[in-house]
Amino acid sequence: RIGVAAEHKLSNGLVGFAKGEFKVDISNNGDFGEARKAYVGIKGDFGRVALGKQWSPHYNIVAEATDIFNNRSSPFGYDEASPFRTNQMVTYSYSNGGFKLDAGLQFNGDAENSAGGDNSQANNTEQVDSGSIGVSYRFGDFYLGASYLDQQLDVDDERDFRAVAGSWKVSKDFYLAVTYQAVSY
Repeated sequence: RIGVAAEHKLSNGLVGFAKGEFKVDISNNGDFGEARKAYVGIKGDFGRVALGKQWSPHYNIVAEATDIFNNRSSPFGYDEASPFRTNQMVTYSYSNGGFKLDAGLQFNGDAENSAGGDNSQANNTEQVDSGSIGVSYRFGDFYLGASYLDQQLDVDDERDFRAVAGSWKVSKDFYLAVTYQAVSY
């Protein structure tokens, strides 16, 4: 992969930013493409707004706690269960102390999870519209989060995700976490 990142201070305490991570296939004449992440945005005291392919707010709130190895394409990885990195997405994020709010809207995106895992539940649609919102709170060594995600896959196809997560860093070398997710089709 090759990555680029940039930030630029604007007026009134605003910061513009951009990030891109792209696959380079050395075994295929160095073909360049397939974005892992590619987004632009602006941030300030109000929070952060970004547009492009980025982590799903649903993933940020509920899966990140348990997907600590980010085991891409593993039959036990989170990317088999619901959205991972998501294209065509507008996100809003706000953090204050231990509190975090993440929200996102996806328009005419791709139903695949983008991590290279099993997409059999994506229904092979040509486009997806979705909305996601989640809140979390981190206090000391404890974390709690809850998220809701709705995906409109086709005219009559829809998936809803309701999930909660929690974690506890017991010691320097021991970490406990759980994610519960209810998915309806």
